[in-house]
Amino acid sequence: MKKWFFPLFICILLWHSTVAQEQKTAPLVERPLNALTFDLLSPMYHSWGPSNLSRWRLGYRHQLNKRWAIGADFGYGNNSIAIVMEGDDYALYELRPELHYLLQLGQRTRVYFSAQPFYLIHTETLINRSVFIQEIGQVSFDSVTYQRNKYGLTLNYGFIFPMARSMGLNVYIGGGLRRRENSYRSFSNPTLDPYYDEVHSPPYYDSDFPLTEFEFSFGVKVYFFTNNKTDS
Repeated sequence: MKKWFFPLFICILLWHSTVAQEQKTAPLVERPLNALTFDLLSPMYHSWGPSNLSRWRLGYRHQLNKRWAIGADFGYGNNSIAIVMEGDDYALYELRPELHYLLQLGQRTRVYFSAQPFYLIHTETLINRSVFIQEIGQVSFDSVTYQRNKYGLTLNYGFIFPMARSMGLNVYIGGGLRRRENSYRSFSNPTLDPYYDEVHSPPYYDSDFPLTEFEFSFGVKVYFFTNNKTDS
């Protein structure tokens, strides 16, 4: 899915440039950044692991003053509500607070920098696989309960384009660091594999060795403004 992020980002910027040219003669109106948000990409998230890690992500943003706004996104996913195929007993919980610094005042398009810490818990049952356990080695099993905790921080650059009086489109891009920690419990029929590679490079799901990596950030959200009062 990530291979489509940059082309999509460029297309949205070109679309907004065209709309801005057409609206130059319209009266300049700025509304507070108070809005409910819905992430358009998270329900279709595709991963190369056993699960796609899709989730439904909703949020709220509140403008404190001319320069600062705060908010948070809450994400949840499981097998019953997923629109793409997920693994056995898949569940995901996510929290993403965010602090915005607004750069462009008195314009229809709101431009901002933001800092967004995040915390995510992902659980599922892995079937007929093997994992690398520190101080034990490679373990094969019939099933195991898997949990992944991920947390970190990204710095983002974004735009909020007006689409209607009560609606806007938010596009952002950025990056930061993440820490990923895997754990396993309730092994069914575990067997130690003596032929594992001692120079083990752990895949995404398959090791309990903690990893700190770069986190790429990209998203497209719809903003539903909750305050229709405007300031000229």
